[in-house]
Amino acid sequence: MEEDSGKQFIMVNVIDMSENPTFPDGTVSEESPDVLMNEYMEHMYGELLKRASHPVLYGQCG
Repeated sequence: MEEDSGKQFIMVNVIDMSENPTFPDGTVSEESPDVLMNEYMEHMYGELLKRASHPVLYGQCG
């Protein structure tokens, strides 16, 4: 952070959704990966926008 220029940057998250999501403690989720991601993003969109982030989504269906 000492060398942070303050200029914009792009961060790319490449996500491969697991058919059987597991938690760090090893338990398996009963929810689908789509439901879990939607719950996470429901919180994150507001946090990203508060920080002047501009989310861009791209994906494939099926």
